[in-house]
Amino acid sequence: MTPDEFTSAWISETDHESKISILMMNEEYRDLALFLSAKKGDGEMIQYLIDNTVFDNTESFEARDRAIRAAIKYGHVHILKLLLTTKGEIQMNMSRLIANYYTPSLGECIRLLLEDGREYPLERELQLINTSSKRGYFECLKLLLDDGRADPSTFNSSALYSAIIGNHKECVQLLLKDGRSQIPRSFVKKMKL
Repeated sequence: MTPDEFTSAWISETDHESKISILMMNEEYRDLALFLSAKKGDGEMIQYLIDNTVFDNTESFEARDRAIRAAIKYGHVHILKLLLTTKGEIQMNMSRLIANYYTPSLGECIRLLLEDGREYPLERELQLINTSSKRGYFECLKLLLDDGRADPSTFNSSALYSAIIGNHKECVQLLLKDGRSQIPRSFVKKMKL
């Protein structure tokens, strides 16, 4: 069975027993099944896959991370919660998530990833604050500032400049209130913020 044939068979089945049968005959597509279940928001199948998969190597961690991205992209917070119960390091470019997958539930997903504590190295934290500021994602920016791991004043307060240039007044006010970002007041007045 090819990956496309597996995907078609997986999507066409509606009951979990049939999906498990397909998976048993095509064990090499376990990672694909994890991704497709996360995309669909199928919590029962995700739990089955978590219970019957050993997450102990780079390949299994990458498959889990692809499923996490799918859960975030399609707004399945319940799937993200299940996937975060697995062990192992999470490699996620949260800045790219914010840039590409903005959904009403993104703030909740970011909060869960921050609380999980396995997430992103320091250089990504700054990118994440900058992306949130640049795009005007107030709730995500607030979560990141409250988390406290990233310093918005890094690189000459580029997060604040991004918010100002994007004319995102709430984000500018939040960054100024935070107190770590500093720019000349004349610049703020000139931008009518």
